This record gives sequence, structure tokens and C-alpha cells, in this order.
Amino acid sequence: MSILERLSKIREKIKHLVRSRPSDYPALLWAILVFLGGVINAVAIKNFADWYLRVQQYVKTTFNTDLLNFPQAYPALILYGSIVFVVPLIFSFLFSRNHPEKKLVPPLYMQLISIGFLFFFVYNSVGLLFQMYFIAVLAGSAGIVQDGIVVYALGRTIMQDNILRHSLKIDANIENVRLLMTTKQFLRLRGLRIVKEQHGKSLKFKTQGRGWRRNIGFQLFMELVEGSKPHESIINIASCELQTYGVKRIAKRDDTDEGTRNRIATLKDFFERHKITATDDSANNADSLVSYVIDEIEGMATHIREMPTRKIMVIIASAISIVVGIGLLAFGRFDLGISTLALAAFLVLDGVYRE
Repeated sequence: MSILERLSKIREKIKHLVRSRPSDYPALLWAILVFLGGVINAVAIKNFADWYLRVQQYVKTTFNTDLLNFPQAYPALILYGSIVFVVPLIFSFLFSRNHPEKKLVPPLYMQLISIGFLFFFVYNSVGLLFQMYFIAVLAGSAGIVQDGIVVYALGRTIMQDNILRHSLKIDANIENVRLLMTTKQFLRLRGLRIVKEQHGKSLKFKTQGRGWRRNIGFQLFMELVEGSKPHESIINIASCELQTYGVKRIAKRDDTDEGTRNRIATLKDFFERHKITATDDSANNADSLVSYVIDEIEGMATHIREMPTRKIMVIIASAISIVVGIGLLAFGRFDLGISTLALAAFLVLDGVYRE
């Protein structure tokens, strides 16, 4: 058998393995990526810790002071620390974007893997327990912040089938229904807030979250639109269960959970008390609302691709100005640093004003 024939057989075997991969392949790949990112991050943390200890020993011996009381070392500390901080972010972005299901690979999980790796293989002696504790606290805190950055940038993993939808047909024109649904009493009792309004065309509502976990748990969106008949309105409803990194899977697309059923029942009761008939609409016109919900849950990276070039350039210029300004301040160039940060603030405020 020739070499070419052997290579051809090997290629066919590889193709067969790829086609016949198990159904839990995405979950297995996700676990491998989390572990791989954690090990790489552990190496970065170990290098930083070793460098910090060497520099601290040098400063202590040469200048008889602690490293944190030695301003000349601040630029190097900030630079090296920033590099270590962005390592999990970079791998989280790369792994999440290339995952078959676009499932988030959280930096916090990488940090936990790193802590375990360092504890069992590096800092496993009694004399190094305090250093390990200090690293664990810093790594865990950094992981929480990094998770927030990744979720904000990439959004949560979401599929349309995991969003429940329903439609109500209201026997009244849109203006009368709008007047009822925009009262403070209606919004407060049902925990809603207006998120988007188009005069005479549509009105969108969203559950009013509270606290730092306001974007976690049951989320309900409503949309008021004109009906197909002159004196008819449609209320579209979409709901989902937001988790930390994604949207909870549902067994059946047409299933409606208890929270949504309760909201629908209270809506019907509300309109009945105002002598208005509200019935279930079998047509289910909530597709446009579902698209809006997906846009809300998706991250900044998706919206940036849809932005005009000018706005993208302003964002990049603002980010560069902030980084350069902080760097100049770290190196003691306060005049240039403050001027650069002022430029960044101007770019941000100008963008907000134009928006």
C-alpha cells in the first residue's frame, strides 16, 4: 500500500470520527476549554508571583523598603498585572466565540481551575499557605469582574426555542390601550417599565429588576402593537429564564411557565375591569418581540458589528485614550495623563450627546 493510499485512509477515518462525534460533544469540549484556560492562566499567575517575589526581595535588599512603598516599581506592577488580568479574558473570548454552540467559557471557572492547579502542584507546602490564600482571593475577585466583562461583551448563550411566547387580542384601539398601560399604577403593580416607544405604532415593556442580580431569573417582555382591524390591538408577550451565562432550556417551545401564565391572567383581569375583552390570539405574532429580546440578551460585540464606522472609531479612540492616560499617570506624568483622560471623557460625552 502506497503512502498516498495510507494518508487517504487516515483522512477518511478522521472524517468518520468527526461525523460520529457524541451528542454531548459540545459539553465535553466546553469542559476541556475551561480546564485548558485554567492551566494557561495558572502559568501566568505563577510567573507573575515569582517575578513579584524576586523584585520585592531586590527592593528590600537594595533600598530597605517594601515593594508597595517603592513608586518606581508601580509602572512595571501595573503593566505586568494588567497582562495577567487579560489572559483569562482573551482565552474566554476566543474559546466562547469558537464553541459550536457559542457557549460562554467563563473566566471565573478558569480562575477556580487555576487556584486548584496552583494549590496541588505549586504552593502545596505549609509555608506557602498564606501566599496561596492571597492568590486565591485575588484570582476569585478578578474572575467575578472578568465574568461581568465577558457577559457584557459577548452576551449570554441563547436560542429562540428557549424563549416562550404568547399573544393577546385586545378589543380596543391602540391609543386607549396605551393610556391604560402607561399609568404608574399599571407599571408598578406588574413590575414593568417602558423600554421602547414608537408614537402610534408600538410600545415595549420589560420587567423592572432590582438589585445587582436584576438581570438574572425570570424576565418578561411585552409589546403593544396595532391589530389587523381598526379597533383592535395586540399584546405580544415573550419570557425566558436568564441564568448567569445563558438562558434556561425549555422542554417544549409552546409551553408556558407559571410566571408567564400569572402575568397573562392578571392582564386579562385588568382589561376586564375596564370593560375591555382580552382573548388569546392563536396567530401568535410575537416573532418581532423575540428578535428584540435576543438583541437585549446578546452582548456588545454583536451590536458593535451593526454600528456605523464613525461610532466604532470613537469607541476605539476613547479606549486607547483611557489606557494611555492611566499609563501616563502610573509613570508620574500627571499633566499628560490628566489631559489624555480629559480627551477620553470628551469623546465619551460627545458620543452620548450625539446618541
